[in-house]
Amino acid sequence: MCDAPLAAAADGRRTTLFAQTRGCTRHTLLLLPGSHEPAATSRLLSIAADAAAAFPDTLSAHLILKAAAAPPGAIDTRVPVWLDTEGRLHRRLHPDTRTLILVRPDGYIGFRCQPADGESLANYLGSYLVKKGFHLSDAR
Repeated sequence: MCDAPLAAAADGRRTTLFAQTRGCTRHTLLLLPGSHEPAATSRLLSIAADAAAAFPDTLSAHLILKAAAAPPGAIDTRVPVWLDTEGRLHRRLHPDTRTLILVRPDGYIGFRCQPADGESLANYLGSYLVKKGFHLSDAR
């Protein structure tokens, strides 16, 4: 995964993608809306919430917006919202529609889905992680 300078949408604090994910033992789920439409952002946040509920303590989601597309005021969410200040992530990843990018704890991209699809993400994660509420009796 490439690094990129970021700024917190809420307060403008400067950081980088690597600084936010360095040493993280969880998967990082990058949410890139690809458009200015609030529905795109809302759908991505819904997918992230569903994935976090199914695989608790496994994902750390981050919403990344183009700096020019920053919404006025703060977005009401528990997911950190970052501005891609130089557009580096958007140039490298080309999210022209709602996009999910799952970065493994080792820093490599493990999954990409464009347009974003929560079921595909859940299937990918379920292929090697245990879903919350799964019991051995369910495997029979």
